Amino acid sequence: MIANENERTKHIGTQLHSSNVFLSLGLLCFGVFLAFSGPLLNFEITIRRLPPVVTHVVGYIAMALGFLALVFLDKKQAKCVRCNKGFADGEAAFPEELDATTRPLVRAGTPAQLLDAPVGSRFGEGTHLTFNYCPSCKDVGVLSLHAKPGQKPELEMDNVLVLGVAAQQFANLCELHERVRDANNTGS
Repeated sequence: MIANENERTKHIGTQLHSSNVFLSLGLLCFGVFLAFSGPLLNFEITIRRLPPVVTHVVGYIAMALGFLALVFLDKKQAKCVRCNKGFADGEAAFPEELDATTRPLVRAGTPAQLLDAPVGSRFGEGTHLTFNYCPSCKDVGVLSLHAKPGQKPELEMDNVLVLGVAAQQFANLCELHERVRDANNTGS
């Protein structure tokens, strides 16, 4: 069931996105260490007998990437209020020829019939959805339905709150699509 937007705060909170923050700060600190270890600590770090200036350049690049990551990556993520867990990211895509049947099912919030549909390409023209959900209870999540490529706006549905059985089914659908994509990528 797709729930009323007024219920969002009852089910979804926010928390620090620790992996993004630590990645950014780690890259930034690593870059500072490489760039300034020679002048400040009075020893040079070399990379495979390259001149120390190469190490300093790598350090400056790492600092710049760490700073950009700190500025542009999300610092907060949604969390389930009941479980106090950060949301997992899910994604599902269907073949283009099934778009006329899959898109209305996603819009209606009835994913049960989609569990038997074949997995399509995430980069194709078919129905493509993202579902961020609580990995613990799977009872709450937010659904976004992407429009067909080239159409404006790019999202037909954006961060619609989904609760209960429908949320569990969307979570299972996304996990199924992830398993199929992983199996296809490893050649199994």
